[in-house]
Amino acid sequence: MSTQQRKMRGVSGKFDLEWLGGPSIRFMGDNVEGFVDPFFSNWSDGEWIRVSPPSIDPISVKRCDLILITHEHEDHCDPVTIRALVKNNNPLIFAPEPSAIRLRNELRKLAEEMNLYEVEAGDKRAFRSLTIQVFQTFDPLSKGAVGYILDGGGKRVAFMGDSLFDKNVLSVVKTVDLVFISVGNNPPDKKYYYSIEELLEAASVLYPTLVVPIHWDLWTKTFIDLSSHEFREYLSSASGNILIPSLNKEFTL
Repeated sequence: MSTQQRKMRGVSGKFDLEWLGGPSIRFMGDNVEGFVDPFFSNWSDGEWIRVSPPSIDPISVKRCDLILITHEHEDHCDPVTIRALVKNNNPLIFAPEPSAIRLRNELRKLAEEMNLYEVEAGDKRAFRSLTIQVFQTFDPLSKGAVGYILDGGGKRVAFMGDSLFDKNVLSVVKTVDLVFISVGNNPPDKKYYYSIEELLEAASVLYPTLVVPIHWDLWTKTFIDLSSHEFREYLSSASGNILIPSLNKEFTL
C-alpha cells in the first residue's frame, strides 16, 4: 500500500481492519493506526510451536500509534514485538496489570521510553478519533484478562483475546458491529479457545453482529484450517454472520 493511500485512510469515516495471523489485528481509522495483541516473533517453548512464520516483520512497521494488549500470554504480550514497535514508533500502550508488569520487567532498557498505561475492566479511554471501552473477559488461564471495544468512524469493534465461551461476555459485545473470537482445535481435556460448536452458538447469540474467528492458524497444538473450502462452506451454511478472514488482507466496516 502506498504512503498516499495510508494518509487517506479513514478520511471517509470508515474503519479498516487487517488480520495478521494468530490473535494479531491491525486497525486503521481516522488519524490513528495500531495493533491488538501484536505477535510477530518466533517465540516457542517446545510445546507451543508456530504453524508458519510471522506474517510481518515488526521492524518494517512504519506507523503504530496505539497498542492494545488483552493479557500476559506470550502470543498476546510479546516483548520482542513490542520492543521493535516502540523503537520505531513510540506508540501509546494499554495493557492490564500483569501484562504491563511483564513488559516492564522484560524491556527494562525501554521502560522509560514506553508510553505504557495499565487498564482494567470498566475503564473508558479516548485516543484521537477512537473511544476505547475495556471489559472483563472469561479466560481462566490468564490473570486479569480484558477485552476492548473500539468505537471509530461510527463503527464498533470488539476484541476478546482468548476469552472462552461465556454468555455474560457475549452480552457486553452484542451491540457491536464486529467481534473477533479466538477459535481452535482444543486437545482432549483441555480448553484454550472456542470450539467450532461454541463459535456457531456465539454467532447465533450475537446475530446480526459479524463474528470473525481468529487464532486457529497459529499453533500446531490447536490448529484447525478454517480457510479450507470445506470449513468455509460449512460455516457459511450454518450461520449468516461468520466471516473467515484472509491473512494480511484489509477489510472495511
